[in-house]
Amino acid sequence: MISSQRIKINIPKKADMSTDSFEESCALLETAFDNVFSDHSGDVSFEKTYRLVYELVRFRYEAELYKRLREYLTRRFQQLRRTRLDEGSAQDGWGFLERLATLWLDTNRHLKSVRDLTLYLDRTYCDRNRVPGIIEMGLIEFSSCVLMPLKDRLTREFVSGVADIRSRGKLSDSDPHTESLRTLVSMMETILGDEDNFFVEHVQASLLEESGRYYSGLISSIDLQPMQGFTKVKELMRFERALDRTFLNSDAEAKIEKRIENVLIWENFDTMIAPLLATAMTDFSHELLAELYGLTADKRYRLKLKHVIMETVVAYLAAIRLDDTEKKKSLVGAKWALRIIDSYNKYQDLLQQFEFESEPKNQAQKQAQSQEDNDSTMDVDSPDSSGKQSATSLLNETFSRFFQQHRQQSVQFLCFYMDSCLKRTADKTEISAVRKQVLECAKLIKLLPDKDEFTLIYKNQLSKRLLQQRSSVDTERFVVRRISEELGSFFTYKLETMLRDISTSGDIARSFAASQRQRAPEMSFDFAPEVLTMTSWPFQNIDDLVVEDIVLPRQLEAARLGFEAFYNKKYNERSLRWAHNLGSLEIGHQFDRTYHDLVMPVYAGIIFLLFADHAELTTEAIADLTNIPEQELIRQLLSLVMSSKSRILKKSPPTKSIARTDRFTVNTAFTAPTTRVKVQTIVGNLPGIRTETNTNQQLDRERVSATNAAVVRVLKQQHTLAHAQLFDETAAAVRPTFALTPATFKKSLGFLLAKEYVQRDPDDPALYHYLA
Repeated sequence: MISSQRIKINIPKKADMSTDSFEESCALLETAFDNVFSDHSGDVSFEKTYRLVYELVRFRYEAELYKRLREYLTRRFQQLRRTRLDEGSAQDGWGFLERLATLWLDTNRHLKSVRDLTLYLDRTYCDRNRVPGIIEMGLIEFSSCVLMPLKDRLTREFVSGVADIRSRGKLSDSDPHTESLRTLVSMMETILGDEDNFFVEHVQASLLEESGRYYSGLISSIDLQPMQGFTKVKELMRFERALDRTFLNSDAEAKIEKRIENVLIWENFDTMIAPLLATAMTDFSHELLAELYGLTADKRYRLKLKHVIMETVVAYLAAIRLDDTEKKKSLVGAKWALRIIDSYNKYQDLLQQFEFESEPKNQAQKQAQSQEDNDSTMDVDSPDSSGKQSATSLLNETFSRFFQQHRQQSVQFLCFYMDSCLKRTADKTEISAVRKQVLECAKLIKLLPDKDEFTLIYKNQLSKRLLQQRSSVDTERFVVRRISEELGSFFTYKLETMLRDISTSGDIARSFAASQRQRAPEMSFDFAPEVLTMTSWPFQNIDDLVVEDIVLPRQLEAARLGFEAFYNKKYNERSLRWAHNLGSLEIGHQFDRTYHDLVMPVYAGIIFLLFADHAELTTEAIADLTNIPEQELIRQLLSLVMSSKSRILKKSPPTKSIARTDRFTVNTAFTAPTTRVKVQTIVGNLPGIRTETNTNQQLDRERVSATNAAVVRVLKQQHTLAHAQLFDETAAAVRPTFALTPATFKKSLGFLLAKEYVQRDPDDPALYHYLA
């Protein structure tokens, strides 16, 4: 028997030629090869056969010997095909596949034996003449004589065999059928064709097509609900992956998997995957989401999942309804914002362990993104360098899209929510909880498209809280720092100035109080003036705030004059103007049954203090004694007599309007469950502070001003631009602050053209030039 081990051969030293003729030598070699292919290798003398090949090569018969060997292999493989594989001599189906697999294993073994017998020919003639080696030449003949004539049958039976295993739905490590498939794939990958191996050139396409057809027919024949269908798809894909691993290489596995995914996933995405994904997102089901996400690692699939997730979240947020039972818009908005913040936190918990595919970008998009990142101080987080997008980045992008669709509502309601939270810190009992809530809200502020509008509304609300002492100043500072971190100091400069004014005013008030105690120890009330930087506070017009001839009670007038003298001495280069209607008074009063500390606006306090010297006063008398403007006087009187919780004056006659002859007295029967009572003003806005309409007008003016500056900067660099390009570059410049609209751009251009900063081209009106 011929051993497969390498044997050291002693080459004969004599070069004598055998007496046998060349033909006789070839006949002897053919007999030896017949014994090899008949599995009678034990009858072959390895040394004699090797010496015979050596002598033929030695005497220059190597080319003819190589040719005879090739002809022999051709005849042998043709005979093997006819006797073991042709249609009439073998079973179809698995019988054919198993016979071919066995033939391949035998052929490998036989060719190695032939190569060992002709080793001298292989190492001299083949290497020197660069012709295929003995085994390689044998494989070429095997392909030509066996595989190529049977390629259609082999493809058909191979594909049918795979389909048979799929239909059984079971795998076994000892299954001879999968072993045959593995052997045949190894054979087809070993045999090379014109451009690739035999499997790729002749079998793979049919296997892919049949795989898609099989699973398409299978899944369409089953009528299942989305969850049942998804379970079935997971089962089929798990089985297919296990099957493919038993006989295919990784490249073929990937192609089969992709084809099956097209059938099982993509053809059923809208009817099965999308509804389940929507259910997982709506129910916040982490388990179901993980199963959907782990179905396949295909990038296209996960990118589609990301899109559906974003659409589902936006739809979920849009479905959050406003609370119609609340009458106050601020409470309605605060409740809506709370649900938005809760949704963000829930979705972050749901998605945090997943990484999402980022959108592929072309070169132009990359350059645009780079420019946008440079221009924007606060934008949606970008994907990392690996092309992945975190859950936080995905949520930020999604919520930013939602806020774009609900621009004004989002800005206003988030401000309402923060305002309601901060007002709860006035008694300093909920500061820790409020800080946590504000931090959660601050994460969403940077996603708002109109950050300038947020800043303006927040500034109005902050001014009311500070002036009315309705929040903790320390917490206000904490929140402004957090907003600055999210948006940048550009947006919070005036907010910081407002807080600094309050702190400075406290220091000044304490210094003044100390100086007054030295001069007038008998001073019986606390006087805390607040000195405000007018340009930083949201006041419409200083002249609307200041009423110079207001008649103050004697004690307040003395305190005012004393403070003016103190302040002018300390800051002689500054001037003070008093805005009494922005302040408040706290007056202690004993009613018939209870004592209360009454907190009210200064004008209301001035009116109430008149009754210390008068039992009854008419509207006309109150106006003469105080000089309060008529409309403000009516507002304050209505508040003192009509407010359900702070009705400290009585009016005669008891009508809901104020006439100049109406008479007022103290409501001595007034009582309240708490010692401290806040007198509610019927009209909520402080005089001089912007209303919503005024806020919109101011916002429009500020945006036009910002657009003016951006247009000038852009044209100063480019000198000449067309209308569309100028709009695009200006929009990019102001995008970190607000979204530029054509109306704002038109106003800006009109102003700049009128002021001759910009000029239209005389020949092309759509072209603009910068005028230095």
